[in-house]
Amino acid sequence: MSFCSILPQSPKVSVVVPCYKVEGELECCVNSILKQTFKAFELILVDDGSQDQTGVVADNIARQDPRIKVIHQANSGVMTARHTGVKAASGDWVCFVDSDDTLPEDALQNLYTGTKAMETVEMVVGFRDGVKIKMFDAAYSLEDYRYDTIARKDLHVAVYGRLYRRKLFTNFMFDIPRNVLKGEDWLFNVRYAFAMQHKPVIVDKCVYHYIINTDGLHTSPETPESLINYDLLRLASIPQQYQQQYISAIMEARFILLLDWTFANLFSVRWQSNAFVTYLKEKIKEAGYTLTLQQKMLLSKCIFGRIVYFNLLRIKYHII
Repeated sequence: MSFCSILPQSPKVSVVVPCYKVEGELECCVNSILKQTFKAFELILVDDGSQDQTGVVADNIARQDPRIKVIHQANSGVMTARHTGVKAASGDWVCFVDSDDTLPEDALQNLYTGTKAMETVEMVVGFRDGVKIKMFDAAYSLEDYRYDTIARKDLHVAVYGRLYRRKLFTNFMFDIPRNVLKGEDWLFNVRYAFAMQHKPVIVDKCVYHYIINTDGLHTSPETPESLINYDLLRLASIPQQYQQQYISAIMEARFILLLDWTFANLFSVRWQSNAFVTYLKEKIKEAGYTLTLQQKMLLSKCIFGRIVYFNLLRIKYHII
C-alpha cells in the first residue's frame, strides 16, 4: 500500500472515494469535488486493486491538487476500500462518494452547514437528484431514525449524500462480508445508527448526482439463501438489547427483501417452497407478528395479488 501527497493543513471534511475500474469516469467525479464552493476538505482516492488504468489516472489527478491523497491497495471490495480511506482521513467529518457519481458544486457546503445546527450533530443527510427525502418535525427522535433505517423508510440508506462524524466509526461498521454486493450500505447505516446518541440533521438540498452504471456493483444476483444470510447480518447489526424494541422494523425489512425476490420471480411456480419464504413465515410466527393486508397479499399464492401489492410496497419503500 502506498500513499501519495501530503495535505498542508487539517481539513474539516474528508471525502473518501473508493475506485475500482473507473478509468473513464474518475476524472469527472474528482472534478466535481474539486469545484466545491466549500474548500476545507481533503480528497482520499482509494484504488482498490484496479486492473485497468484507474490507479494511474488517480495518481495523475493527485499531482494537480495538494488536497488529494491516493492510496493503492490489493483488491478487497468497496467496504474495505472505504475503511482504508477513513483510517487515512483527518477531517472531523467524512463524506463518501462513489467514483462513477458526482457532486453538485454546493454539496459539501450544504452538508457542512448542517453540522452547525446544534452541538450534538453526528450525521447530516441530504438527498440525491430525483429522489427527495421526507422532512421531519421537531418530534422526530433518534428512536424514529433507528426504526426508519432498519425498515428502510422515508430516508435513503445509501452512504452517499451524508456527512458522518468520523470519531463514531468502528471497525465493526465496515466489517461486512465482501460477497454482500447489494445492501452493504444499509447494514453500515444500521450499525452507525446505534452508535449515534442524537437524531440526524436533515437538509432540504440536493447534495448528490447518482449516475446509473450498468457495469458497476449496484446490483448482484440473489438466491433465497443469500436473502436469509443478509437478514441474519442485519439482525446481528442491531445490538441484542434493542432487537425486541425494533421487532416491527425488523419484520418490515424482511418484507423488503421479499419485494426484491418478488420482482425477479413473480411467476415462480415454486413460490411457497423457496427457502426465504419458509424462513420468513417461521420468523412471523416466532415474533407473533400481525401481517398487514399488503404483506399478506405479497405472501399469497395468487400471482395477481403479488404483482399488485409488490408495486404498492415498492412505491412505499422507494425501491427503484
